[in-house]
Amino acid sequence: MQHASLRGPAHLPFMSTVTQPLGDEAPNERLTQECRTDSQFMEMLNAYRQSGGLARAQEVFVQFKTRSAIEPSVLARWIVKRSVISFDWQSKVWIPLFQFNRDGMTLQTGIVEVLMALNPVFEPWELAYWFAQPNRWLQDGGKPADLIRTDAHAVLRAACSDRFIAH
Repeated sequence: MQHASLRGPAHLPFMSTVTQPLGDEAPNERLTQECRTDSQFMEMLNAYRQSGGLARAQEVFVQFKTRSAIEPSVLARWIVKRSVISFDWQSKVWIPLFQFNRDGMTLQTGIVEVLMALNPVFEPWELAYWFAQPNRWLQDGGKPADLIRTDAHAVLRAACSDRFIAH
């Protein structure tokens, strides 16, 4: 199976490109957006590696079943209520693992408060990207995902600052 980002413009139906009026860039814009999204996903995949990585929701549900006293249905509620970070990429739901304690899969201290600050101004994808990027409000421009375990208060302050700017 060929990865969508490797196909290039040739995957567009021939007739739709030939019959398209000159100057209409909709298919190219869509392809550009898909490439940008793929690129951002790869950035997040690399950025989250140090803090536990990314996993598909199905994998996280299995971890809940095997390593946690918490029912997997609780994870489903957290996802729906946006009490945890989850986002869609290529028709799959992805979850950054930094937000869970490895012992028992409970929520990381401070994550709920940070999400409460950011959810009103960021979409799920933007939220996941925010945690994966260096942040000027954090010491040495650290990434929120890397620092929430050791300095949740600093991450919350950074979230509040960025919410104020984004709002």
